[in-house]
Amino acid sequence: MQIKIKIEGKEKIFSPSFISARMVRKTLEIKERLQTNIGKKDLDSMVEYMVDLFGNQFSIDDFYDGIPVDQFIPISIRCMDDVLAQFTGKVEVAEKN
Repeated sequence: MQIKIKIEGKEKIFSPSFISARMVRKTLEIKERLQTNIGKKDLDSMVEYMVDLFGNQFSIDDFYDGIPVDQFIPISIRCMDDVLAQFTGKVEVAEKN
C-alpha cells in the first residue's frame, strides 16, 4: 500500500513499514463512523488514522494540504480496505489450517 502526498510542492510516496493489529480495530471504528453523516470530527479522525497507519511519516497538515479533494475519501477508503484485506486474508488461511 502506498499513497502520494504533495509536500512543499513535491509529490512524495509513502508506505507503511509496519501495520499493527490495533490498526484493524481502528479501521473498523473509522469505517463504522463513515456509514453515517461525515462531519469535521470524522474527517479529523480519518486523517489522524492515516497518519497513524503510515507511522507518522507525514503530519495531519501534510495530509490535509497534500491530498487532492477528489482523492481524499478514495485514498483513505482504499488504505482501510487494504488493512482489512490483510487481516481477513490471514484469518482465512488460519481457518483452513
